[in-house]
Amino acid sequence: MSGKAFVVITKAQDALIYERSQRAFNPPPISNIQACDCHIYCATHWAKGWWEEVARQLLDLSAPVAVGEELSCMQSATFSGISPACKDAILQLMILQNYFGRGEKILKAVEEGICKLYEL
Repeated sequence: MSGKAFVVITKAQDALIYERSQRAFNPPPISNIQACDCHIYCATHWAKGWWEEVARQLLDLSAPVAVGEELSCMQSATFSGISPACKDAILQLMILQNYFGRGEKILKAVEEGICKLYEL
Protein backbone atom coordinates (compact mmCIF):
# COMPACT_ATOMS: atom_id res chain seq x y z
CA MET A 1 0.00 0.00 0.00
CA SER A 2 1.29 3.41 -0.90
CA GLY A 3 1.74 6.18 1.62
CA LYS A 4 -1.04 8.19 -0.03
CA ALA A 5 -3.48 5.28 0.26
CA PHE A 6 -2.54 4.85 3.92
CA VAL A 7 -3.24 8.54 4.55
CA VAL A 8 -6.65 8.34 2.81
CA ILE A 9 -7.65 5.28 4.85
CA THR A 10 -6.38 6.75 8.12
CA LYS A 11 -8.26 10.02 7.57
CA ALA A 12 -11.40 8.06 6.74
CA GLN A 13 -11.05 6.00 9.90
CA ASP A 14 -10.69 9.17 11.96
CA ALA A 15 -13.73 10.70 10.23
CA LEU A 16 -15.82 7.57 10.90
CA ILE A 17 -14.85 7.52 14.57
CA TYR A 18 -15.68 11.22 14.88
CA GLU A 19 -19.03 10.74 13.12
CA ARG A 20 -19.90 7.76 15.35
CA SER A 21 -19.04 9.69 18.50
CA GLN A 22 -21.18 12.63 17.35
CA ARG A 23 -24.13 10.31 16.74
CA ALA A 24 -23.59 8.46 20.01
CA PHE A 25 -23.48 11.59 22.15
CA ASN A 26 -26.22 13.47 20.27
CA PRO A 27 -29.27 11.22 19.95
CA PRO A 28 -32.03 12.23 17.58
CA PRO A 29 -34.50 14.52 19.34
CA ILE A 30 -37.71 12.99 20.60
CA SER A 31 -39.27 16.24 21.81
CA ASN A 32 -41.21 16.91 18.57
CA ILE A 33 -42.55 13.37 18.30
CA GLN A 34 -45.99 12.89 19.81
CA ALA A 35 -46.60 9.26 18.79
CA CYS A 36 -48.26 7.93 21.95
CA ASP A 37 -50.39 8.95 24.93
CA CYS A 38 -47.45 8.66 27.33
CA HIS A 39 -45.00 10.75 25.31
CA ILE A 40 -43.67 12.64 28.34
CA TYR A 41 -42.73 9.30 29.92
CA CYS A 42 -41.03 8.18 26.71
CA ALA A 43 -39.13 11.47 26.39
CA THR A 44 -37.72 11.16 29.92
CA HIS A 45 -36.42 7.66 29.17
CA TRP A 46 -35.09 8.37 25.67
CA ALA A 47 -31.56 9.57 26.51
CA LYS A 48 -30.90 6.66 28.88
CA GLY A 49 -32.32 4.16 26.39
CA TRP A 50 -30.26 5.63 23.56
CA TRP A 51 -27.07 5.38 25.60
CA GLU A 52 -27.71 1.83 26.81
CA GLU A 53 -29.06 0.40 23.55
CA VAL A 54 -27.37 2.24 20.68
CA ALA A 55 -24.60 4.67 21.69
CA ARG A 56 -22.50 2.08 23.48
CA GLN A 57 -22.56 -0.14 20.41
CA LEU A 58 -21.60 2.76 18.15
CA LEU A 59 -18.59 3.53 20.33
CA ASP A 60 -17.42 -0.05 20.88
CA LEU A 61 -14.29 -0.20 18.73
CA SER A 62 -13.65 -3.84 19.66
CA ALA A 63 -16.88 -4.92 17.92
CA PRO A 64 -18.13 -1.93 15.93
CA VAL A 65 -21.50 -1.80 14.24
CA ALA A 66 -20.81 -1.91 10.49
CA VAL A 67 -21.43 1.25 8.50
CA GLY A 68 -24.92 0.90 7.08
CA GLU A 69 -26.07 -1.36 9.92
CA GLU A 70 -26.77 1.39 12.46
CA LEU A 71 -30.52 1.45 11.80
CA SER A 72 -30.67 -2.33 12.21
CA CYS A 73 -28.97 -1.86 15.58
CA MET A 74 -31.61 0.72 16.46
CA GLN A 75 -34.47 -1.50 15.27
CA SER A 76 -33.31 -4.45 17.37
CA ALA A 77 -32.95 -2.33 20.53
CA THR A 78 -35.62 -2.83 23.20
CA PHE A 79 -35.60 0.69 24.72
CA SER A 80 -37.06 0.06 28.14
CA GLY A 81 -39.51 2.83 29.02
CA ILE A 82 -40.22 3.88 25.45
CA SER A 83 -43.45 2.91 23.72
CA PRO A 84 -43.26 0.99 20.44
CA ALA A 85 -45.12 3.87 18.77
CA CYS A 86 -42.50 6.42 19.85
CA LYS A 87 -39.65 4.09 18.86
CA ASP A 88 -41.20 3.58 15.42
CA ALA A 89 -41.74 7.33 14.99
CA ILE A 90 -38.10 8.02 15.88
CA LEU A 91 -36.94 5.34 13.42
CA GLN A 92 -39.03 6.89 10.66
CA LEU A 93 -37.59 10.33 11.43
CA MET A 94 -34.06 8.91 11.36
CA ILE A 95 -34.74 7.29 7.98
CA LEU A 96 -36.21 10.51 6.56
CA GLN A 97 -33.25 12.55 7.81
CA ASN A 98 -30.71 9.93 6.71
CA TYR A 99 -29.39 10.14 10.27
CA PHE A 100 -26.50 7.71 9.75
CA GLY A 101 -25.85 8.55 6.09
CA ARG A 102 -22.60 10.41 6.64
CA GLY A 103 -20.70 7.19 7.37
CA GLU A 104 -21.72 5.79 4.00
CA LYS A 105 -20.63 9.03 2.31
CA ILE A 106 -17.23 8.77 3.98
CA LEU A 107 -16.77 5.20 2.72
CA LYS A 108 -17.83 6.21 -0.79
CA ALA A 109 -15.27 9.06 -0.76
CA VAL A 110 -12.54 6.63 0.35
CA GLU A 111 -13.46 4.22 -2.43
CA GLU A 112 -13.30 7.02 -4.99
CA GLY A 113 -10.00 8.30 -3.56
CA ILE A 114 -8.35 4.88 -3.68
CA CYS A 115 -9.64 4.29 -7.21
CA LYS A 116 -8.12 7.61 -8.32
CA LEU A 117 -4.79 6.76 -6.68
CA TYR A 118 -4.57 3.44 -8.47
CA GLU A 119 -6.46 4.59 -11.60
CA LEU A 120 -9.06 1.82 -11.28
